[in-house]
Amino acid sequence: MLHAMIMAGGGGTRFWPRSRAVRPKQFLTFSGDRTLLQSTVDRIAAQVPAERTWVLTSEQHRGEAVEQLKGMVPAEQVVGEPMGRDTAPCVALGAALIARSDRDATIMVMPADHLIEPEQEFRRAAHAAEQFANDFPDSLLTFGIEPTFPSTGYGYI
Repeated sequence: MLHAMIMAGGGGTRFWPRSRAVRPKQFLTFSGDRTLLQSTVDRIAAQVPAERTWVLTSEQHRGEAVEQLKGMVPAEQVVGEPMGRDTAPCVALGAALIARSDRDATIMVMPADHLIEPEQEFRRAAHAAEQFANDFPDSLLTFGIEPTFPSTGYGYI
């Protein structure tokens, strides 16, 4: 079954001064009345139900994440990491937690701090990726947008 793993870490340094260590950008609103974290859950809710949605954040921000996701994601599936160790350890922890209940899970991993528009295009791509993963279960898929300029802040696909 398909599970969603949302990475909601980050220290509030990339969108300063609006984003700060006490309230990183995933907890801020940029468009409408939903935070980036809430919008990420909204984007995948039709494809992945709450009981198969996991949010990994820092222990420092777990309370804020639980509060923002009340009624959207079970509180026990909002996990606070004791210290940030970047993407690979976060994904490994999330995969281990998901494997406890579903050893054959397909996992869609995504960051919580992106504004993606149009959302229907994301949903179409996510659905296509899920179908591909079902047809080729040993595959690893990555998708994103074409960069318009070089940046050392992120890798390239």
